[in-house]
This record gives sequence, structure tokens and C-alpha cells, in this order.
Amino acid sequence: MAALPRVLSVDPTGRLSRVVRTAIDLSDLSVVQVDVPGGAEALEELRFAPATLVVTAVTLDGMDPDTDGITLATRIKRDYPLIPVVVIADPDEAEEEIATDAAFLYLRRPVDAAQVMRIINAGINFRDIFLATQQPARRLEPDVDIGGIPPLDPHFVGQVVDSLASDVRPMAILLANRMGEIIYENGAGGYLDRDALLAALSPAVRGNISMAEVVGKQPSVLHFYDGDQYDIFTLSVGFHYTLCIVMDGQGGQRQFGAVNRFGRRAVEDLLVMLGPSAFGLEIPKPAEEAPPRRRATVKAITQEVSIPNVVLERAETWEPEPVALPPEPEPIQMEPIANFDVSILDASLENLDALLAEADDLFDPERLAEIADESRRDRGPLTYDEARQLGILQ
Repeated sequence: MAALPRVLSVDPTGRLSRVVRTAIDLSDLSVVQVDVPGGAEALEELRFAPATLVVTAVTLDGMDPDTDGITLATRIKRDYPLIPVVVIADPDEAEEEIATDAAFLYLRRPVDAAQVMRIINAGINFRDIFLATQQPARRLEPDVDIGGIPPLDPHFVGQVVDSLASDVRPMAILLANRMGEIIYENGAGGYLDRDALLAALSPAVRGNISMAEVVGKQPSVLHFYDGDQYDIFTLSVGFHYTLCIVMDGQGGQRQFGAVNRFGRRAVEDLLVMLGPSAFGLEIPKPAEEAPPRRRATVKAITQEVSIPNVVLERAETWEPEPVALPPEPEPIQMEPIANFDVSILDASLENLDALLAEADDLFDPERLAEIADESRRDRGPLTYDEARQLGILQ
């Protein structure tokens, strides 16, 4: 089993070591990181075990306080010319005059986080750290608009890719769309320069679309790139996705049969999920040139028009029709009584006092009791309830 890469960070404050560790974690790399405070400790560590990459600050500490980061980088490149060295200065430190042809890389904080990740990734993977400072080539946009990219279910994609990884045992598997965006990743893909890989895949995707007119409407493409460090298989998933299988450079050729079998099966599973949209394109038709417009000459026509005077009249108003009321009834005339005898009333008035006395008896409790006794001589005395009903008792 190959030894893991070793990264040596030299910084007495520990800030630089945290930056390096964060970049390694974000890149998903398996690395042995050693942190020392000063230059003497760094040289002693290199004599014990050579490092893959050295990252040092300018101000150092330790057993040799006279040695700064610039001096340490110069000594390391003199004694170990193959080890890449990166010097990162703090903003409050004096600006150093570094020759353009210096053997080490000099950066000054604040630095671009993506740039630091590219530099550390390049140093660990034995690539040129000076080229890593440059902005990577961005993905190529298609020459024409061919419509949107059909979506994929991430959960289903994860099942398909993980199953393929268990069958072929690669270093990494990446599923990317034609716009250069990684949809799913399995394995240690951090060792690979993914930006360069995705930029290289863009022309191949456009080539697959162009070849569809030659070989058929739904082509299936398998590419194999044999290299010293990596072997890469790419399988097209319709017109919109590409499946990249990364193998170790020593054993990738022996996996061709397994990749052809299990890789194509994974592609078929993804195509079933995409359906007809996997090979669907929306290529715009060229606009037809409109015929040139003819210029028409318009002549002004002058005509005199006589407008008569208009007299405005008031509009008619509508009034409600009067409603006829019924005639009032005539009062009834009663015939007078010619022979009225007033003496008739005298007989009634004679008994008026007796009638009033009888009426007063109705409001006298003692008289009411006597009336009740007279009416109940044959039925016995009044009960309590009967007395209440007659109003004798309240």
C-alpha cells in the first residue's frame, strides 16, 4: 500500500496549520499533516521523513529564532529541490522582495480560499503549484442553446453510483452534467483536478451530440484515457450527463471489462429515470430573414371642411304621471231622535249607589270572606289553596 502524502506546516501561532487542515478536509484528501513551530524543527522533521508539501509562515519561532520563513524555504529548496514550498505572509508583516524566478511560492494574506485549495491539492498530487495559482479554465458553454437539463433524483443517483462503485472498486466516480456541474460523487475525488476534468469533458459532450446524426439518434459513448497516474473511463448518459470512473494508473486497463459491463448497466438505469428527455434537445431554428420593407411615400392632402354651427337644446325631462287617489267617503248622517225620553235614565241612576256598593264589596277582604262562606255553606270551609285562588290570601 502506498504511503500517504505528508504535509509539513511551519507556524508558531497555529493559524497556518488550521488553514492547511481546512483545505485538506474540504478537498477530501487522506494526508498526514505535521505541525512544527520553527525552522530548526522543520529541517529536523524533513531529515526524519521527507514531506510532499511544505507550507510555512514568515515569522517563525522555536530553537532557531533567526531563521524566518523565507530563509527556511530557500534552505529546503536547496537541500530538497523536489519538495514544493509555499510561504504565506501575514498582512502586518513587511513586504518581501521575492524574485520572480524563486524556487518557492510566496503569497500574502488575505488570499483566495479557492486558490489555496488548488495549490495544496496540486502540491499533494505532485503537480506544479505555480500553475495552480492561475484561475482554472472554466467550463465551455455550448455554441447554441440546446435547452434545459432534465433533473435527476439525487437519492436514486446515489443508489446507482454506490452500486457501481461496489462492482468496479474505483478511486472515485463522478456524475456531471453538460454544464460542468458535479451532481454526485463517490470516493476520493479530491486527488483529481476536477476543474480540469470537467473543462475537458465539455467538447466531448458537444461531440456526442454532433455524432448522433451520424450513428443514430441515441448514441452510447465509452471513452478510456490511459495515463501514468490515473486511468479514466467516461460513459455518456444521454446528451446531458457524463459518468466518470477514475482508476489508479497501474490497474485501470484490467478493469475495462468490468467497467464496460457494470458501467453500461448503471447508464441504462439512469436513462430509464430520465426517460425521453435523456436525448431531448431544443435546438432553435434559424430565424427567417424578413423581406426588406418598402418605403411608401405619403403625400399630404389638404381639404377644407365647413362645420355648421350647432345649437344645443335642453334634453327632455321625464316626470312621473299623477296617481289618481280614491274619493273620500262621505260621512254618514244619522237621523236625529225626535221623541227621546230622558226619564228613562232616571230609573238606572236610582240603582247606581247600590251597584257601586256591590262593586266596593269586591275589594273588601271581609266582605269577600262572607261571600265565600255563603257560597260554601253546603261544601264546608275554604281550603288554603281555594282562598289563594279567590284572592283572599296573598
